[in-house]
Order: sequence, then structure tokens, then C-alpha cells
Amino acid sequence: MTGRCPARNSSSTCAGRLFNPQFCGKGYATEAVTTVMNLGCTDFGFHPDIARLDAADKGSVGVVEQPGLRREAHLIQNDRFNDVWGDEYVYVALASEWPGMFGRMVRA
Repeated sequence: MTGRCPARNSSSTCAGRLFNPQFCGKGYATEAVTTVMNLGCTDFGFHPDIARLDAADKGSVGVVEQPGLRREAHLIQNDRFNDVWGDEYVYVALASEWPGMFGRMVRA
């Protein structure tokens, strides 16, 4: 998991992940996202926590939707990778919403 705060005085954060395909589908990414969200929202007070992902990556969609992040944007052809334009989803969880979302996590 990686994370960053966009500005020094910002109270929002973005998280990214990269997993070895050998370990995909076992719930590790969802557990990691849930843990990072819990730390960000409850321990560090980030508001909001944001996840941006490739709209074609169905696995990533599940990883952020299972713990309860809300899709707030579908950016059409906003990213170019290997000379191909692709869409991006933006998911958000507000700190005020997160305690209720945390109980939604179902272990794989």
C-alpha cells in the first residue's frame, strides 16, 4: 500500500496498491484498504479518503466497494497508458461515514 497527502496542510489522502498476481483474489487487498481507511479516518483524521482506479480493473473496483467506499466520479478517457486512453473511477469515504462502513467488511 502507498499513500500520500496532496498538500502539506491537506486533510485528505489518496491510497494506491500493487499486489503480486499470485496473491490476488484472497482478500489481502481489501483487508489492506480497510486497514488504511480505518487508520486514515479514525487515527489521523483524514477527510476524505480517496481512491482512484482504472475503470476497467474489476478487481480494484471490488477492493474499494467491498469495504463501502462510494463511487463519486467516472472520468472518461482521462488517462493514457501505452498510447491507449482509459477511464478512471474516483471513490470516496468521508471520515464521518467511515465508522458505519467499517462493519461492512466481509473477509474472503
